Amino acid sequence: MIRGNDLRDIVGLLDVLSELELKVSQFYNACAESYSEEEEFWESLVSCEKLHSCYISRISGFIKEKPEQFEVGRRFNSVAAKTVIKGVDSDIEKVKNNLIDIKKALNIARDIEMSLLEQKFFEIVKSENNEFLNLLDKIVSDTREHKVKIEKKINEYKEK
Repeated sequence: MIRGNDLRDIVGLLDVLSELELKVSQFYNACAESYSEEEEFWESLVSCEKLHSCYISRISGFIKEKPEQFEVGRRFNSVAAKTVIKGVDSDIEKVKNNLIDIKKALNIARDIEMSLLEQKFFEIVKSENNEFLNLLDKIVSDTREHKVKIEKKINEYKEK
């Protein structure tokens, strides 16, 4: 069961992760605006990242409502997620100011998705709660799909 400081810390980290997903959607949105030849590609990523933010908020709600159904998983400091957010902010500005081309933006996008997988933020809590497990599985599988989709697009641009 999660309680006290653990509950506060986990909910706080989930808030930061939700913010991170929204920040990533803003990066993809900037890319859609700047690289209009691939607007549909970027827009598909935007909507998915926004959904992930909602899923994370729902997970946070589950934990607050029924902390007895959850256990503390891997310990994380929100500093890592906040650092990624700052990096994405910087990348958004570079895209908006035409400082990077689409190839570089695709590489950044792949690196973001890989970072989200490698950091294993999704391991901060454990539970048998089916709604939690379904949302978590959706986020992880979508993120893996994004990485593959982005890598495919990178390869298309290598051939050009």
